[in-house]
Amino acid sequence: MKVLQILNYSAPYRGNFIDSLDMIENNDIAEVENFYLFADETKTKSASWIDSINKDNKHVFYLGEGFSNNVKRIRKVVKDCNIDVVHMHFWGIRMHTAILTSLWNMEGKRPVLIRHFHNHSDYNEHPLRKIYGNIFYRSATMIGCSESVTNSIKRDFPKIDVRCVNNAISFSRLDEYEVIGLDQGISVMMFGADFERKGVDITYKAINDLVNKGYQINLYIVCSINEDICKDKLKKVAGTNMLPKWVHFLPPRQDIATYYRAVDIFVSPSREEGLAYAIPEAAYCGCNVVATKIGGQLYYEKIPGVIFIPAEDPEALSNAILSVVKKEKNRAHVEDFLVKEFGLKKWANDVTEIYLEKMKERR
Repeated sequence: MKVLQILNYSAPYRGNFIDSLDMIENNDIAEVENFYLFADETKTKSASWIDSINKDNKHVFYLGEGFSNNVKRIRKVVKDCNIDVVHMHFWGIRMHTAILTSLWNMEGKRPVLIRHFHNHSDYNEHPLRKIYGNIFYRSATMIGCSESVTNSIKRDFPKIDVRCVNNAISFSRLDEYEVIGLDQGISVMMFGADFERKGVDITYKAINDLVNKGYQINLYIVCSINEDICKDKLKKVAGTNMLPKWVHFLPPRQDIATYYRAVDIFVSPSREEGLAYAIPEAAYCGCNVVATKIGGQLYYEKIPGVIFIPAEDPEALSNAILSVVKKEKNRAHVEDFLVKEFGLKKWANDVTEIYLEKMKERR
């Protein structure tokens, strides 16, 4: 079975996402060969890892500029590579339209179409897009990355086949790390590529309150993209042109375990999440974890030691940080549990089962 993964992914590291797609080729159910179609910018932004999936220089393709050019490009790749399944990730509505147009009235074998939602569907907020989506996706299958995301898709696309395949974690990559030193005091880490969604302002307010009370705490923010935007927005929250010395920005890195293993606490005060990889990653590496009670994070309630707090509540975050300061790191207690519950193999098998089922229906 040949699968074309069409994805708008240009991170400087492979991360769980690319590891998950790789695992599809190592599933226990059927033989799968992945092909990839990226945005043109991925060539440079992801140059450090792109060759790892470009087998024989025949498995990675790039989109260019212009709607009609991309329609032709997609159709050519599908035909030339004899694609059985087209699996879409992360694109906005313009590219979705190009993909759908390229497959429309295609001569010969028409591939199965899968659209994967990695965040909640917002079509309900855009009536015209919702009508468009329900018409043009009527023969597609949609996958949600968590129960919460899946429910949002079912709400917006009631007549379309929607499945839930919970995101999984590549834990083996977390065993590779460098030992680094950080500033003295309590170290708190979070991700901040999407300022509002990740709740960077909430964390700032929580830690600023603790610093004003005399606690020695450092906040470490990691942004895979949009670091300058995050800094500017944080300065507005702080009401200053210079951020406090206890706020630090760390560069993204493939061996993210280096950061997890260096800090005391990982926080995820998000306002919205599809399914947050970082919570089980941080727990696996021994961090004490604090997260908000939102749909895309409550899936991890069963992880021992994770503390959940209400959303939009800096005071609750402050209290939670203080409650775990003196706790021992809990890696040994949760490592085996996490690998069993959230490993990549089950995810790859579940996705492959959907491919096979839909291909049988198409015959």
